[in-house]
Amino acid sequence: MKVTARQADAFVRKPPKNVVAVLIYGPDSGLVRERGRALVKGSLGGNDDPFRFIELEGGKLSEDPARILDESASISLTGESRVVLVRQPDEAALKAFESVLDLERSEALFVIEAGDLGPRSGLRKAFENAMNAAAVPCYADDAESMTTLVRQAVKDAGLHIEAPAVDDLVARLGSDRLVTRGEVEKLILFKGPNGGTITAVDVEESVGDVGAVSTDEVVYATASGNAARLDEALQRAFREGVATVALVRAVGRHFQRLMLAATEYQKGTTPKAAMAKLRPPVFFKQQNEFSAQMQRWTPHAVGRALEIVTEAELDCKTTGLPDAAVLERALIRIAAAARTGT
Repeated sequence: MKVTARQADAFVRKPPKNVVAVLIYGPDSGLVRERGRALVKGSLGGNDDPFRFIELEGGKLSEDPARILDESASISLTGESRVVLVRQPDEAALKAFESVLDLERSEALFVIEAGDLGPRSGLRKAFENAMNAAAVPCYADDAESMTTLVRQAVKDAGLHIEAPAVDDLVARLGSDRLVTRGEVEKLILFKGPNGGTITAVDVEESVGDVGAVSTDEVVYATASGNAARLDEALQRAFREGVATVALVRAVGRHFQRLMLAATEYQKGTTPKAAMAKLRPPVFFKQQNEFSAQMQRWTPHAVGRALEIVTEAELDCKTTGLPDAAVLERALIRIAAAARTGT
């Protein structure tokens, strides 16, 4: 069964009863873990009985492919259903799951947390095509989904949050779901159970520029054409473990926003008014630099930059070349275009 990104949360909350195995995959490792834990918790009904839950390392399944079939037939001491969490399986693990994907019934629900599996992945295809299994994608949160997450978390805590505070918070956070939840929870604790309404001042005092600091430095250095700053920002991002694909997509998102703003500016709209139309709004500390970029980049030049970004992401996935080298070359080309105006 193929689950779309839009259907994913509803599926995790209430998976069909005939599903015996769920593959959760995607570039957002935080969201993969969150949805995996939600499935485990929902299936166990909050019961932490160790006899009903087991974790397996996916990389070792190829050494013992019969293990999965054995687990599907094992009954817990209480007679209740079990959950088997499989971490980071490789393509070789497909052999271990093939027998389970033919079962009409299993004593255990298999929850498999995987990485970013492409459309050609045999493991992903097997789960998408199986009648008793499902493949659930986990892509990085966009501004809309992050806004929904923030508002829901605050509401669940019995608090309120002002619209400017939501915009400020979303602008500060990265796209990793686990990091986002952690920072929102920190903000809620900072405000306290009787805190009432969360304001932009609360966000300023509680939340740093999480995850976005090094990523934003890469993005803004690229769009501003500052080669020395770009080199430093890239090295910092790599040291901090920011994924190459996350940087590529962050640059892409920035130039998509720049396209909208630059188009408005070309029509005669003032830079301030053009930025005001963007959602989420440009973070106030970055407004001056964004405004300068908007006036430097023509829509045609932005379109060319977006082509380079798309080409870089494709090369990272298909050429076998080092991702970091592909990314660096692409960003240097874009930064050079910023300096020359082409």
